Amino acid sequence: MRPSPTVAISDRTPRLLSSQVLHAIFTAQADAQPHALAVVFGRDEITYAELESRANRLARHLRRQGLGHGSVVPMLLPRSIDAYATQVGILKAGAAYLPIRSLTDLLLGDRRRDSPK
Repeated sequence: MRPSPTVAISDRTPRLLSSQVLHAIFTAQADAQPHALAVVFGRDEITYAELESRANRLARHLRRQGLGHGSVVPMLLPRSIDAYATQVGILKAGAAYLPIRSLTDLLLGDRRRDSPK
């Protein structure tokens, strides 16, 4: 089994307020230091500005599809910079994300939990 790449998040964090939601905290950091590294994943790196751009693009797309407050978006992605951008984008759209471990989990949903052992 291959070890997972190390993921590092910038240690330059803005002052956090407990009433802020995750994507608002992220946006504040992106506004404060757009050119700072936001995530390093293995050999891949991305700045706050680039990550903010990707997340905003996805959030707009999700809202155009009718997803937003009250929606739950299943997320089946390997650990990566794209996965982080996707999480932030879903939250920016006003939806919640549901991490899915495998396609089987997504297709079977609660049926697996309800079946006799």
